[in-house]
Amino acid sequence: MGASRQGIGDGSNAEESELILLRTRVNEFKEEQIEFKCLMKEQAEQLEDYRNKYISAQQKVEEQNALIEKLNMNNKRVEKQINMELKAIRAKFQEKLNELLQYPRLLENEQLKLSEACKQKEDMENKLMVVCKELKLVKAKLDNTAQDCRPQLQKCRLDLENATRNYEDMQRQRDLFCEQLKVTREDLDTLRSESAKIIARTKERFEVIKEQMQERMDRLEKDLAQCRATACLSVTDREVVIREMQGQLNTLSYSFDAAQKQIKTLRNHIAYMSNENCFPVKC
Repeated sequence: MGASRQGIGDGSNAEESELILLRTRVNEFKEEQIEFKCLMKEQAEQLEDYRNKYISAQQKVEEQNALIEKLNMNNKRVEKQINMELKAIRAKFQEKLNELLQYPRLLENEQLKLSEACKQKEDMENKLMVVCKELKLVKAKLDNTAQDCRPQLQKCRLDLENATRNYEDMQRQRDLFCEQLKVTREDLDTLRSESAKIIARTKERFEVIKEQMQERMDRLEKDLAQCRATACLSVTDREVVIREMQGQLNTLSYSFDAAQKQIKTLRNHIAYMSNENCFPVKC
């Protein structure tokens, strides 16, 4: 009987230790999953920030290129317009000069007109020089701005690639963790089923032991009554018999109390296993 009780106790302790270990592992997995989710969220936010910076820098470069192209087109259009005006002025001047050769009296008026045309030509040339200078300044500024943006754009691209690789690694670790958690949950369900079977078998065994102990106690009580009824026994023999029977009764009482405690523990364990959630985790 002592060996039986010890086997039952060791089995229960082993089951409880294994259950506690599994619960600890599940809690650790939950904490790791929460940390992974926070880290993935931070990585996603950082990735979105890098992407926005990259798009902003790319837009700035495109706007600067468009502005440069627009200024080049404006410069060509101004130069073409000035050349056309100069060509028209020369043609007009030549025409008037031919007329003046035929009409000497109109020479003075035509000279005045020529002077006005030359003045206009100088004004146009001055304007062209100013426009060219402004265009050079704008080009220099745009070149400097583009050169300043290129390192930042390259850095954003590298950061975006690193963040993408980190995000993919996190996704693979998350899938592995979910697979491990699934296996752990299956092991926990199996342990619950086996624990319920063991508890049922232990309860049946306890009922059998309880009946056997009750029969033995009844038999010992009958023997004690017979011993008390026997008048021929000496005082010493009676004391020895009483001590032996009292020791057996104490042993049976101790075994009965231990069995009652074990039944109570198993019942609490069954209730705990029935009411406990399995820490569901969404993957």
